[in-house]
Amino acid sequence: RQRDDIPLTTQRKAFWHRTQEWRDLGEHPHLVSGYYTLEVGGRLRFFVHHVPARPLPVWLAGLAGPAPLPRRLDLAIQLASALELLQARQVAHGALRPSSCLVADDDTLRLSPSTSFAQGIEAAGMADYAAPEGTGKPPADVYAFGVILRELLAGQAAPALESLIVDCLERNPGARPTASELRDPNRPVVDRR
Repeated sequence: RQRDDIPLTTQRKAFWHRTQEWRDLGEHPHLVSGYYTLEVGGRLRFFVHHVPARPLPVWLAGLAGPAPLPRRLDLAIQLASALELLQARQVAHGALRPSSCLVADDDTLRLSPSTSFAQGIEAAGMADYAAPEGTGKPPADVYAFGVILRELLAGQAAPALESLIVDCLERNPGARPTASELRDPNRPVVDRR
């Protein structure tokens, strides 16, 4: 057995574990469901439900002008709903960024699983969305949510929403709101889907 096999084995176990976590989340209106993991051509592949949707940046670019604020806030609420389930199950997305958010023609947002279960931050295109403490824990997902919310609102946020963004981007992970607090009735981003 060569030493090069050890990192690959560790990577494969990590990938298998992460895909199992995602499969165990089950059905949710704002998550892309995962079904199974198979080895294909010597590589592990994670098979998920096909969602006819576009990544958030493509959806935004395809609009004829800026999306109305209520429409953008609705997408943020849907993303918070997905993160709420992940945190309730103690699962971190680990690579949350706009391209992980798929938007269908009916404006339903679904969070896709990380395509970089075993890759580093740079390889995943995550640097702008990575929390100071790194990725892989639920508070880091809230940090990335804050960055995405800031981008979605594009300078049109009311003071209460600016405050929420500042709270999400707090350097101390313990001082950030939880995903369920993002949807708390006393917060500006509220809905009970």
